Amino acid sequence: MGNAPKAVADIVDRFRNPSDFCCSGQHKETDLRNEFLDPFFEALGWDVSNKAGLTEVFKPVIHEESIKIAGATTAPDCTFRIGVRRVFFAEARKHAGHRTQERGVLRVSRTTHAD
Repeated sequence: MGNAPKAVADIVDRFRNPSDFCCSGQHKETDLRNEFLDPFFEALGWDVSNKAGLTEVFKPVIHEESIKIAGATTAPDCTFRIGVRRVFFAEARKHAGHRTQERGVLRVSRTTHAD
């Protein structure tokens, strides 16, 4: 993981080597958020659980915010903001459980972003 903080490296390692429970189909998207995504972004310095007690307008992370994109309403799991400006979104998905499938997704991403 190079120069990543130890907490981030530990979370990534746990995700790369999932337990049988994680891949059993019993693991839901909420479990993924609670066990991997929220701690990952907290380790990167994002106040995912609003420990600062900020009002909705100033929270750096909004959960399931309803927004319109290209005329359609959607609600990403997390909207990350700096001030009131949206910076990026995160959407939790169940772990695929098969490394060959994961490599396929990575390959498609690389091909798509190579253009």
